[in-house]
Amino acid sequence: MTDSNSSRYWRQRALKERRARLTAQATAKRTANKLAASQARLGALSEHLEHAQSFRYELFTNHPLPLLLIDAATLALIDVNTAAEHCYGYDRHTFLSLTLVDLGPAAESDSFERWRQWLNSAIQTPDCCHQLTQSGRPLEVELSAHAVHHQTQPAFLIVARDVTIEKQRERSLELRNQALEGSHNGLFICANDDTAGVHYANSAMARLCGKSQHQIIGCALTELFATPEHEVLDQLTRALRAGQPARAVIPVQHGPENAHWLDAHITPVFENDGDIGHWIGVVQDITERKNFEELLTYHVNHDHLTGLPNRELLRERLTTALKSAAQTGNEIAVLMLDLDHFKRINDTKGHDAGDILLREIAKRLSRRIRSHDTLARISGDEFVLLTAAPRLTRSLPALAARLQDVFSRPFAIHEEQLCTSCSMGIATYPQDGADTETLLRRADLAMYEAKSAGGQAVRWFDPVMEHKLRDRAVITAAMRQSLDQDEFELHYQPQVDMAEQSLVGLEALLRWPTADESYRRPDQFIPVAEETGMIIDLGRWVLNRACRDLAQLRESGHTWLRMAINVSAIQLGDPHFVATVRDTLERFQLPPQALEIEITESVFLTEDAQSTTTLETLHTMGIPMAIDDFGTGYSSLSYLSRLPIQRLKIDKSFIQGLNEGGSANELVRNLIRMALDLTIEPVAEGVETENDMQTLIGHQCLLGQGFYFSPALPLDELQQRMTHWRTPLQTGDSSQPRSGTR
Repeated sequence: MTDSNSSRYWRQRALKERRARLTAQATAKRTANKLAASQARLGALSEHLEHAQSFRYELFTNHPLPLLLIDAATLALIDVNTAAEHCYGYDRHTFLSLTLVDLGPAAESDSFERWRQWLNSAIQTPDCCHQLTQSGRPLEVELSAHAVHHQTQPAFLIVARDVTIEKQRERSLELRNQALEGSHNGLFICANDDTAGVHYANSAMARLCGKSQHQIIGCALTELFATPEHEVLDQLTRALRAGQPARAVIPVQHGPENAHWLDAHITPVFENDGDIGHWIGVVQDITERKNFEELLTYHVNHDHLTGLPNRELLRERLTTALKSAAQTGNEIAVLMLDLDHFKRINDTKGHDAGDILLREIAKRLSRRIRSHDTLARISGDEFVLLTAAPRLTRSLPALAARLQDVFSRPFAIHEEQLCTSCSMGIATYPQDGADTETLLRRADLAMYEAKSAGGQAVRWFDPVMEHKLRDRAVITAAMRQSLDQDEFELHYQPQVDMAEQSLVGLEALLRWPTADESYRRPDQFIPVAEETGMIIDLGRWVLNRACRDLAQLRESGHTWLRMAINVSAIQLGDPHFVATVRDTLERFQLPPQALEIEITESVFLTEDAQSTTTLETLHTMGIPMAIDDFGTGYSSLSYLSRLPIQRLKIDKSFIQGLNEGGSANELVRNLIRMALDLTIEPVAEGVETENDMQTLIGHQCLLGQGFYFSPALPLDELQQRMTHWRTPLQTGDSSQPRSGTR
């Protein structure tokens, strides 16, 4: 190789080496630059990663929802955030010593596996669980699980949301909805605008309105209720427009057989600004209550036995009729009917028969009147007819006759034919009164006049009746005062054995002194005492005074005397009368036969069961009984054989005509013979002459009393005159008179 070639070779070689060094240097520089850039990027990435990790941890720690990092294998808590500490009440150190199972409400044997299954199936699918705080407070928590890795180990990030209050609100709202839907009352909400359209209605409201819930929504208030009472709905609407609560009772009709009464209350709901936002309505079905009220009103105003209007409804209708008559000029009549001797039917046939009779009478009377008249039952056996019409007075006699004709046919009661009659009183408007109380009172007065006439009669009101009533009131008050002040007197008329001229007994006769030292006639006050019931107290006074005086006479040696007292039917009907007699006899130490009870024939007219019982009890006690004023009253003589009568007192009206010829003598003789045939002792009243006495003795009537022997005398005068009569001991006969006794 030449030198030139060799030199070129080495130069080229050196050049290559230099180039190689330069390339290597450039490459190294580039590599160094790249490495520096990579290191810079790596540092930046490391810094960014640190920032990211710090951000993620800060995000984990400060997340508003509780976060739990759970080891997938052991379910141990790896990490928790601050919100979890606040939610569950554990501090971080305690938290990290727990497992997910420890947060449950109970440590059950299968809890671990169930949580594992739940975690595997609930990834990113929220589910509600029941857990407990450290203090034991129950939590409802919505959990969502997310599969993650923690330090290369599988884990779960659990996001917990405390929904305890939310769930409570949901349940409360659901409960309210159930309550609203389950309520028996209808509930609705409507808007506060011109339409007042319904926004909500429960099922009960739909039922009450006869619509579906869908049909109700959007309805105006006036469209809710199917009622003909449009004025009621208009009142509700006006109240709502005025912003006032409203209430209305609404009749609704959902078909011909489906009527209801609804009680609607509507109240406003105010917004925060004080304006009314909505209206809430509560609707109650009060049909049953309304029906009960109507039934109660019917029973309050009607007689339960006959179904007729009672006294209160009669007053109401009479008051209404009077107001109408003042405008129309109609006449009004009040006809008061009282059954004659109804008590006799109750006593003899029983109260059931009496009730049936009253119902049958009500039916018959109802058929005899017009449909717009009022027939009422105002007491036990009293009926009142209220009728009104123009020129009514002219037709009243015919109406009264039709009503009386109701009683012309017997009533079939318990397979028996019962007969009765009525006493009727009539008062009219405007002639007899212009107000309810006056007309009823005056019709009642007229009815009592008819009853006093013997019954089965009709009487029209007359002002004289009120004068009598006032007189009766004056007499009643005076009697009460005289009784309280012991102003009454007893006078005694001797009863004489006419054949022996011996004194055998006394009759006590009541006397009422006046201021002028005279006496009122018994017929002026005894009927009033019987009508007012004062005869009970008056009779008790007579019994006590007569027995006291008799005891005094017997103590003075007249031990054979008997005392006769008059007793009314009212006294016999008093259940305490027997006890009063027994106590009085015991108090004055008198034997029963020393007292004689005189009753009139009118007692038997009533056929009162209590009176009969009283007479039989007195007879059992040994007290003799006499019929007073025989021949002037009750025409039936059957009671003489049925009842324990010892003496029969022939009325003085028969004795007065005894010696005047004609039939009087024969009649008296027949009465005496009849009494003797029945072993009843006859006693003649009103013996005034020697001829009267001799004729009676000839007819075998040996006992008599009258002015021929002595008038009735006060006790002191009687005692002075008693020496003029022989005694049974002086005649040799201390027994009862010889004509026989029962």
